[in-house]
Amino acid sequence: MKKCSFCGSENEDSGKFCKNCGAELPQAVVAEVAEVISEPVTVIEPIIAKPVSDHVAAQTVMPDVEYGQAKENTNNGLCVAGLIVSIASIFCCGITAFIGLILSIIGLVSVKKSKQKGKGMAIAGIIISVVATIIGFIFSAAGGTSWVSSLVGQDTRTTKATEEDDGDADEIKDAITGENWVEMNSGSYLVFNSSKKFTYFKDYGVSDNYYYEGKYELYVGDEALEYITEDLSEYDIDEDDIEDLMDENKYYDISNLVCLVLKNNKQIIDGENQLDDTVVANYYGFYVDAGDTFINLTHMDTNVNFLFVPEDDYEPVVIPSYTMDTEPSGSSAETSGTSSETTIETSAQTSETTGSATALTVIGNDIVGHVPVTYGNWVTWTEAGGYDSTITSHEAAMNTATGSIINIQVWNTDMTPEDAAQGIMQNMEVNGHASGVTGAQVTIGGQSAVQAYGLYPDGQYLVCWFFRTPDNVFHYISVEFTSSDYNSFSMVEDNYTLN
Repeated sequence: MKKCSFCGSENEDSGKFCKNCGAELPQAVVAEVAEVISEPVTVIEPIIAKPVSDHVAAQTVMPDVEYGQAKENTNNGLCVAGLIVSIASIFCCGITAFIGLILSIIGLVSVKKSKQKGKGMAIAGIIISVVATIIGFIFSAAGGTSWVSSLVGQDTRTTKATEEDDGDADEIKDAITGENWVEMNSGSYLVFNSSKKFTYFKDYGVSDNYYYEGKYELYVGDEALEYITEDLSEYDIDEDDIEDLMDENKYYDISNLVCLVLKNNKQIIDGENQLDDTVVANYYGFYVDAGDTFINLTHMDTNVNFLFVPEDDYEPVVIPSYTMDTEPSGSSAETSGTSSETTIETSAQTSETTGSATALTVIGNDIVGHVPVTYGNWVTWTEAGGYDSTITSHEAAMNTATGSIINIQVWNTDMTPEDAAQGIMQNMEVNGHASGVTGAQVTIGGQSAVQAYGLYPDGQYLVCWFFRTPDNVFHYISVEFTSSDYNSFSMVEDNYTLN
């Protein structure tokens, strides 16, 4: 019999509820629960015993155990990476130290959770990163680049270098514009005046004739490089070209690169301005102040080189002149004394026959121009190999006493005077092995011309002029002479005219 715990009534053992009060009999509940629990146990046991359950257990349990063991036995990748980057930062002046520091810290936290190896590497990475950062700051203070400047996008080294370059550029500008400069080869004379103005004289010491006036622009250093490569891009001069020039001279550097722009608005010849419009001449090269001070400039249109030195350092190169007296007394040339004291007698105004040659008073014709003979005994001379078909008119003469030769020609060509001058200068150097080969922008007979000249191994000088007249006629003039007959050159330079 079951006794109700609430009302105390006696109930049948099979009863679940009290027949007197209806309360649930406790003994019945426990038995039921036990009965319910025992039933799933009998069901679960065969499931666990099934092979498929073993397979599932192996999949879900075993890999987890093996993975845990593998993690504990391997190095943490973040620790390894942090150490490597930290070490690399030492050789990069601390630039990558910040990245190494972050990786090492994350790695250190990670190994504590995963129980992997790498704690020592993480700590080493942190220490090295801190040391590299300190090195970076020191290097930055000395003018280098730190990782701090890299992160904020500012290169302290570049900033400092730019400030220094600006200072150097200003000093060089002051040094250039504070001097008067003489061109070593042509003897031309460049003077910088106030208010960005200049005067460029054809001949040093001659200030009342043959000179240019205008305004100038001067660029130095990075400013010059930018102006040459960008504003003057039509000349196709790039940074590689500039670097090639720097390789030629140990004193050449970007810091002393120079670009000079002369804006000529006057060309005064015989007191009159020959220019209707402003003519711009662009030059680039290098300023050097290393014992000897000079500016080595190249005309960007003609590719002719100019070597300027300060006026105080200029020593004119005097070529011994040929002394001669001209007297209209006789029809033959007589020489006496040494080569530097030779006296020649000839007719200054009339043509006379000396053997098969004709003594000349004027060299040239109405097409090629004229050179009045002011000294010497000049006779007609013909090129032994004849003349090229592009030469439409020509006159040539030889000084019978010195062997000097004057050639005056007109060419039928589309070539520019600059290209012609460049070609003959290359021929002088390559084929003639001439020294001192150079050129200049000059004036002859009132015409703006490109001059090229050089000295051959046998002591013979060759000076050439190339110009094109307003009516598009191409003219060529040349003089071959030795140092004992410099006057033949002067006669052409001073007396040539198209009229």
